[in-house]
Amino acid sequence: MRTLLKSSALCLVLVSFVAMTASAEEAAMRIWPPVGPPPGPSLPVLGFHSFNTGGGEQVTSVHWGSPASRMGLEPQDVIVRANGVHLSYPGAWYRAMRRAAREGVVRLTIIDCRTGYPVHRTHYLGYGGGGTLKHRSSSVARSGR
Repeated sequence: MRTLLKSSALCLVLVSFVAMTASAEEAAMRIWPPVGPPPGPSLPVLGFHSFNTGGGEQVTSVHWGSPASRMGLEPQDVIVRANGVHLSYPGAWYRAMRRAAREGVVRLTIIDCRTGYPVHRTHYLGYGGGGTLKHRSSSVARSGR
């Protein structure tokens, strides 16, 4: 009788442990709010790091040779607007980049750290956005095509 009680108790403990583990895994999968970029098509990557200040995205570093460096972004610049979206809250950058992926162009309004004046920069994405980024050739722009 004792052996039966011990084995029943052991089974009950194992079943409880498995149930707790499964519910913990389900809870971990339901993190709210979601962390990271929203699902959907790949967002344009410009090659810089920043954080949101409530008044825009403060640039902290720029990768050499990236579209951001070709647009003239420097550390301490503040991007206040991207594709018509005011960057006044943390999720605004993702919203602006989703719009950029649809439109095929990234338009930034930047407060230049050297002068304090707003400047406008544009970067054209290859074939309507997505993962590949290409600058339009200057010869194409001059020929009027």
